[in-house]
Amino acid sequence: MHLRGGSSPLKKQAKLRKRLPRYFYESRTRFFFQSYGWLGLITANMLWAFGMLVTKMRGVVSPTYETNIAEQQWRDIWINFSQPLRSYIHPDDYGKT
Repeated sequence: MHLRGGSSPLKKQAKLRKRLPRYFYESRTRFFFQSYGWLGLITANMLWAFGMLVTKMRGVVSPTYETNIAEQQWRDIWINFSQPLRSYIHPDDYGKT
């Protein structure tokens, strides 16, 4: 993802509440595992889940608040959790797994 360039549509997809590409979550899992080990990876996922809960509660309290969390994002953060160093899956091969 480039901050000002635009070679990746990640920010736009997040804003529109669309699911981010699988490679985003594969990279996220690999980063947390390599940097912080199993404990860091599970902590990051659990903190994300807590943040999602806070966001959902905020939406209940304030009807004008709009979240940018995609429907299945809670499941996507666990991609490759059991095998964090597994080879990446090319986007052309997503349907084959």
